Amino acid sequence: MSDWAIRFHDVSKKFPRAGAQAQSVLELLLGMVRGKKEEKKADLWALKGLTYEIKKGETVGFVGTNGSGKSTMLKLAARIMKPTSGLIEVAGRVSALLEMGAGFHNELTGRENVFLSGALMGLEQSQIEAVYDDVVAFSEVGDFIDIPVKHYSSGMYMRLAFSVAVHVKPDILFIDEILAVGDQSFQNKCFDRIHALKQSNMTIVIVSHDLRSMQNMCERLIWINQGEIVMSGEPRQVLSEYTTFTRERDQKKILDGVKGLNEHSRWGSGEVKVTAVRLLDGEGKPGQNFRSNEPMTIELEYDATEAVDNPQFGLAIFRQDGIQVNSPNSFMAGLKIGTIHGRGCVQYRIDHLALLPSIYRLTISVHDKHGVHTYDYHDQAYTFQVTYTENPETHGLVSLPATWHVAE
Repeated sequence: MSDWAIRFHDVSKKFPRAGAQAQSVLELLLGMVRGKKEEKKADLWALKGLTYEIKKGETVGFVGTNGSGKSTMLKLAARIMKPTSGLIEVAGRVSALLEMGAGFHNELTGRENVFLSGALMGLEQSQIEAVYDDVVAFSEVGDFIDIPVKHYSSGMYMRLAFSVAVHVKPDILFIDEILAVGDQSFQNKCFDRIHALKQSNMTIVIVSHDLRSMQNMCERLIWINQGEIVMSGEPRQVLSEYTTFTRERDQKKILDGVKGLNEHSRWGSGEVKVTAVRLLDGEGKPGQNFRSNEPMTIELEYDATEAVDNPQFGLAIFRQDGIQVNSPNSFMAGLKIGTIHGRGCVQYRIDHLALLPSIYRLTISVHDKHGVHTYDYHDQAYTFQVTYTENPETHGLVSLPATWHVAE
């Protein structure tokens, strides 16, 4: 018997783009009004010559930026779509969580969908009945099991889908970001189940942006970029190269100036205006992508059109879900600005960025010496990202400057 579970041989996938040909009467009329025909765009190659092999019982993760081709690759492996060229070989029965509740029928109840999904995976009714109670118990949907799934919350939908996928005992399990949905308790439960399935010699293929979890769960990572394999190997090595790549890419998107501000996100009387905002790394290079526990500096250039005595410069950092991280202020920090007139610059230097991986928004402000009158205010006008480091904490908001010890 062969020792492989999945093999891709020079696999490519092309998606045709819509051209200028009208697809409806409305589009035809619009084209006549505009009086010109748009040029047909080139087809999109989501994958280009992918070749790799995954052994039976191996847990492999795929990483890459949005649009790199990871999800397309999984759908090809799960036989949801066909490749444009190349050969795909899959040895064993597949269970796939490629979309939340994929395979569920909204008009059917949870119970009916459990049996439908099992049948689609090739199970006999007796086999589904044997695991049905475990599926329902694990999913925690309770009495909702006899209600059409169109009335489920996204969390309930996901829990039942995940529970079905892991209880039908497939040879190969595909997971595409499904663990990003649901509360923390259920996510932990899912991770525990995946670790248990690994011990049963199941082949598991995962796509996720949760790099810390990928490192913990996977024996090997494959990095895909623009439809091609860049690197395959030990998780720490691949993640080190991948995060370096994403950081260098994002550093090209320099947060410089106040571009994009409008009347809804900026206000103030204008005696002092912030004319440029830069986020700098430990080497003084501007960028939008930073790592936990490394230096970061927020630099504000300003222009005072008249003499202003001891203005207060302030910041506020918000996580993408709206939770405020902090609100440092130059006055509260004891900084004596003095009287300013004309151009100048102030900096907020962070020795060790304690934020855990997420996207953050930055508010900046300038007030009078009493902190009452607003000269300039940019409300959550700037964005930056904190990314994976080799040893971050997995969940939460900040990494505390602390160490573990065994008490004597």
